[in-house]
Amino acid sequence: EDNAAFKIVIININNQDDDILSKIANFSYNRKIKIIAMSYDASANLQVKAFGAGAKDFLVKPLIKNDFVNTVQYIYEKYIRKTDKNSIGKILTAISNRKGDGKSGFLINLAKEIADVALEKVLLLDFNDSQDGISLLLNANIMHNTNYYINNLTEENASALLSTVSKYKESSLYIMANSFAKNKTGIIKKDKLTNSLNILKKHFKYILIDKAANLDTVFDEKIVSLSDEVFCLILPVISSFEKIKEVLDNHYKDKNIKIILNQYTTGDSYKIEKIQTSLGREIFWKIPKNYTVSNNALNGNKTIKETAEGTEIANAYFELAKCIVNRD
Repeated sequence: EDNAAFKIVIININNQDDDILSKIANFSYNRKIKIIAMSYDASANLQVKAFGAGAKDFLVKPLIKNDFVNTVQYIYEKYIRKTDKNSIGKILTAISNRKGDGKSGFLINLAKEIADVALEKVLLLDFNDSQDGISLLLNANIMHNTNYYINNLTEENASALLSTVSKYKESSLYIMANSFAKNKTGIIKKDKLTNSLNILKKHFKYILIDKAANLDTVFDEKIVSLSDEVFCLILPVISSFEKIKEVLDNHYKDKNIKIILNQYTTGDSYKIEKIQTSLGREIFWKIPKNYTVSNNALNGNKTIKETAEGTEIANAYFELAKCIVNRD
């Protein structure tokens, strides 16, 4: 089932069924779903067990309609409504100055970790039409021309945009991209981009955007301006970060862009200060270099978590995902 599908679950319990109590604990603590327990058994012992497992309320059967409605409304108002007001999705965009910085792989692995940590729907939005874009790396079965739907978006056909989304395996991670089997429809219109992202933000907690390795086009600047958080990937080589300073200063000087040092090794530690001085920005996060793990994952059209969970590089993505989710 989709972890993000339900806010409140009502479960029938009894004193002899410990499995049900375990399910309550799982829903309550792991999936962050609010549980209302109900039973013909009104004993204090069962109620203590239910509340101990994480239930937010206890109803005695047969149910009284008004009591039932009032209880559900109370749980919603107390635990859900105040968070739903802030449930509009956030846009995270990764940028880089050149191909080969590992931007698409970074987004794939981060998105999977965020989806698992947050237990929320996460969308990978692929505006990168190159042969190493997200949809191709994950071997996603993309059947739609996303550009067409965005450029022809109206209030009446908003649902058509959502129909282009593909689910990644049995997870809460989704992908939206152009099918390479279909003709593209040119550059996405700026107003249509804004409208489409506003719609998607109502359906996905996090939207991670991949785009071509450019930083200075109008389209690039528009995406960055619409993003809540922007990650700029660089490699620990001089050619990777010298040019990017000029672009960041000229186009994104006032934007809080977080620098991600990709393919980092402990032998590169002496370069940290030089990189930060050159860019005039702090390095926000380091992703360790591990070609074997990265290539095995990408060659198998999988994420690093699926193929090498617990490794140093997998843990770097996991900790970054926790950092992002916990801030929200």
